[in-house]
Amino acid sequence: VLDGNEVVYIDRVECDWPLRVQLQAGSRVPAYCTAIGKLLLAHRTPGQLEQYLNSVRLIPLNGNTITEADTLRIALEAIRTQRFSINNQEDSIGMLAVAVPILGADKSVMAGLALHGPEARLSESRATSLVARLNSAARDISYFLFAEPAPCQTAG
Repeated sequence: VLDGNEVVYIDRVECDWPLRVQLQAGSRVPAYCTAIGKLLLAHRTPGQLEQYLNSVRLIPLNGNTITEADTLRIALEAIRTQRFSINNQEDSIGMLAVAVPILGADKSVMAGLALHGPEARLSESRATSLVARLNSAARDISYFLFAEPAPCQTAG
């Protein structure tokens, strides 16, 4: 989820592979250069997005990091249209991520679900091919967290 200008990981499931992204629940990462962060920014109101852009420095973490507000706006519009986000080595060279939205009861984007991996195992095309499976998992999470319980029925 977004907290201020950063993404905060609520939960993580780590793999046993030796080469992996190692972040624990509670870890914070910049929003502008991560898959979940860009996904969440893409679904902010125009006013909220401008407030974010006015309050953050788009610091280059490497040569792939988007550091221009106009370029980020264009990327966010594409993310909003396609309903998923890719981070192709924008924050860490050699690491790739894909993220999809977790929707609230009102169908607004509440959080994101992402899959991270080293480029050696997760190419951009492979990440894109996993979007449908991630969306299925995100729907399950959304239902679990935000679905209204069925009304109780009484006998009689």
